[in-house]
Amino acid sequence: MEDVERIKGIPGRSWCEETRLWRIPCMGHQLPTLQARLPEATFVLEGQVAEAYPWLQEALSAHVPRMALGGTMDVVKSRPMDVVKARSMDVVKSRPRMTEAEAAEAAALRRFHEAMRLRKYSARTMRAYAGQVRRFLGYAKQEALPLHPDTVKRYTLGLEPFSSAYINQAISAIKFYALHGLGWPKPSVAYVRPKRQKKLPQVLSTEEVLRLIGAVANRKHRALLMLIYASGLRVGEAVRLRPSDVDHARGTVRILQGKGRKDRQTLLSKQAAQALLTYLKTDGQHSGWLFPGQRAGRHLTERTVQKVFEEARQRAGIAKQVSVHVLRHSFATHLLENGTDLRYIQELLGHESPRTTQIYTHVSTRDIRRIVSPLDRLTLPDRDE
Repeated sequence: MEDVERIKGIPGRSWCEETRLWRIPCMGHQLPTLQARLPEATFVLEGQVAEAYPWLQEALSAHVPRMALGGTMDVVKSRPMDVVKARSMDVVKSRPRMTEAEAAEAAALRRFHEAMRLRKYSARTMRAYAGQVRRFLGYAKQEALPLHPDTVKRYTLGLEPFSSAYINQAISAIKFYALHGLGWPKPSVAYVRPKRQKKLPQVLSTEEVLRLIGAVANRKHRALLMLIYASGLRVGEAVRLRPSDVDHARGTVRILQGKGRKDRQTLLSKQAAQALLTYLKTDGQHSGWLFPGQRAGRHLTERTVQKVFEEARQRAGIAKQVSVHVLRHSFATHLLENGTDLRYIQELLGHESPRTTQIYTHVSTRDIRRIVSPLDRLTLPDRDE
């Protein structure tokens, strides 16, 4: 704890949750000060900084003889660096010098992350892939197995209790790491994927939606849930809306860079628009977000919305075990039941393929209710109990 407090005393320091390392701004002339503050720390000089500025390695060796050099770092390409602006170094307490195998793994992970950023993967995808690869590498080390296609197959076989979606994500992440981090040839990473499970989405009835919305007293939360249902939004899209994305005059909501990094427009209902105006008039705006969170400058978190929905579901007495995403499913299903063309629903939802939207034809009761059960065509004899 004492070392942590010392690190916190360094201006500009920040904690990186993904790497579990402290990052501090560092210039050559600061090294003696850092040595004095953190005498037992190991400083990891990051990749391209070490390559571009060998003088900094020499300075580390000269001023901080007990500190080992190694590791990797992501360098911002658009930010120029000169001899007085080496971007940063990672500080780890008592970290030994990396072995050759550790250095190779660190380099592979750096290439893996760089490949994802070059392809502009979303932050969520990058976190999911990094987690899957971390678990796979931990398994290989624990079992003392080499990184080989057969190791991947053994690992994925152990994931059998998990859903097909989870296993497919693990395979995709490990395959990406093998191709772009380890440099394996493509034929060696053609893994067999489990058959995708076909599950129908849960849907609320219109009466259940009314009860759910009526169970929310908070104006902001009420407007948010109404907007998700009325416009068919994903939770992540709803919390990242800005006031300028809602066009009251045209009755539209603009989603910028939704799933798949696509922009789209969807409809804005009159009742949702009125709920938004009431909320904004009463609560006002203290940030650039339509639904700001408690922390200054941040939007409402998805977890908070899930919690709000769950509390409303319980108060409304809805027994179905569903998440807030059910409002999006209900939006699509209710539109279909009211006669809206499937192609328009696809556009409103932002689906890439019409096959994704067609799943709602299986949960819609529009045609089912027209069918008379053969039992209802029989005249059953009355029986006195």
